[in-house]
Amino acid sequence: MFMFMAFLFLPMVVISPQKFVLLFTLGCLSWITGLGTLQGAGALAAAMMQRERLPFSVGYLASLIGTIYATMIAHSYLLTILFAGFELVTLGAFIISYFPGGIRVLGVIKGVIVDRAMTWMGRAPQAILPI
Repeated sequence: MFMFMAFLFLPMVVISPQKFVLLFTLGCLSWITGLGTLQGAGALAAAMMQRERLPFSVGYLASLIGTIYATMIAHSYLLTILFAGFELVTLGAFIISYFPGGIRVLGVIKGVIVDRAMTWMGRAPQAILPI
C-alpha cells in the first residue's frame, strides 16, 4: 500500500521529494517486516548477517535510517534526494544479493564501475574478467 501511494507522488518528486521518499521508505520497511513475518525474524536476521551479504544489508539499513533522518528530522531537500538515490541503489544491490550468483554479479558491476572511473581519471584500468 505504501509503495502504491509512493508512486502516486512520483510526479511531485521535484517539488516535494519528502512525500515520495517517506512513503517509499515506509513501503520498504513494510516489505522487510513482511519478510520477517514469513521467514521468521531470526531466520531473516541470520540471512542478512551472512558474511557475503552483510555489506549490502548494512548499506541498505543505513540508507533507510539516513532517508528517515533527512526527511523527518533535517527537512533537507538535497539530503532527501541524495539518500533516496542511495536507498534505490542499495535496495537493488540488496535484492540482487539474494539471487543465486547475485553477489558475483555485483562484484562484476563494481569492477566495471571502478574500471570506468579509473579510465575517466586517466589511470590504466585493470582486467575485470579472467580471460
